[in-house]
Amino acid sequence: MSEGPVNRRLLWSVGAVVVVVAAGAGVWLSTGGDDAAPEDVVERYLSSVRSGDTEDALSLTGWRPEGDVAAFLTPESLSAEWTVGGVVEVDNDGTAARVEATLSSLEAAEVTGVFDLFHTGDSWRLDMPYAEVGLGDVGVDYFEVNGRDQALTTHPAYQRYLLFPGLYRFYADDNSSLDISAEPRLLLPGDDVTRVEAQITVTDTGVESAQLAVDAYIDECARATSAYVESCPFSADPHSLDTLVGVDYMNAIRDVEWEVRTYPVIDVEYSGGRFKVTDAEVGEVELSATGTERIWDSGTREFYDGDDIDFTIDCRIEATWLDLTVGPDGVWTVSHRTDFETERDWRPGLVVETCGAATTY
Repeated sequence: MSEGPVNRRLLWSVGAVVVVVAAGAGVWLSTGGDDAAPEDVVERYLSSVRSGDTEDALSLTGWRPEGDVAAFLTPESLSAEWTVGGVVEVDNDGTAARVEATLSSLEAAEVTGVFDLFHTGDSWRLDMPYAEVGLGDVGVDYFEVNGRDQALTTHPAYQRYLLFPGLYRFYADDNSSLDISAEPRLLLPGDDVTRVEAQITVTDTGVESAQLAVDAYIDECARATSAYVESCPFSADPHSLDTLVGVDYMNAIRDVEWEVRTYPVIDVEYSGGRFKVTDAEVGEVELSATGTERIWDSGTREFYDGDDIDFTIDCRIEATWLDLTVGPDGVWTVSHRTDFETERDWRPGLVVETCGAATTY
């Protein structure tokens, strides 16, 4: 019985040292304290967390996390709407101990978990007494805990946060663009990462604001001075313009101007961890430019410059090539899509060509 806690404590301690050295993610706390029993330490820790005294709670631990992972280890992120049931010591070999605790609430299912402690100097210290949470498939660029939001700093699949024990409501605040619901959870320390899954629906207001954001993105794209427009929902292929204009060969495309005739009418739906944009109606943009005809001389077997050609062609605007993310204020951010399951993903530098009969990229 006593061997497990000792090994687990050593593993946590080694892990903590690695994190501190490699990422500066936490600091070791000074020892000190008194000779309170492990059960008493856990009871005091839970009482401090429930009352919002995070400094006292952290003083009972052997390691204080820092950085993004600790963003919600604050009084503002806590709820007091939970109670502590039994707190019972289940193992103690004098150097390491385990204490079992139960939490209950009217909003979430009762949970029981185990706290690991190690003895140092004249006191018992809690060893990583936090719940670790991660995100499931979410298309929003923030995480909200008990009304406090934090911008994500990496892809949701890799984002992790540490939370004190207690009751947590996720994405409970109003977002003008979305209806979001996530199950409240009672959390205790454990070996597994708790995945937060959210049900997300785009509201009518959200679609309207997304439309405005897409229109603004298109306006920015239309300021391009090249026929070949990167990361936008429209573009021409300079190598195909001669065919569209009606000559055999043309080069030196210049004096390019794009003018939006109609914006696409979009719909937005949350699916598979992203906000899917579809075109209820495709938009239209006009390309005006000048090119120089190139004429092939079969006798000399060389090209020579012919007349300059001023031309105007109509191109489609297809918003389905765009991605959307949204913040806690309901404001949308528009970018190009990067999720295509093809041999040639559309990434920066690749272009959607919408001036021909068929769209290519």
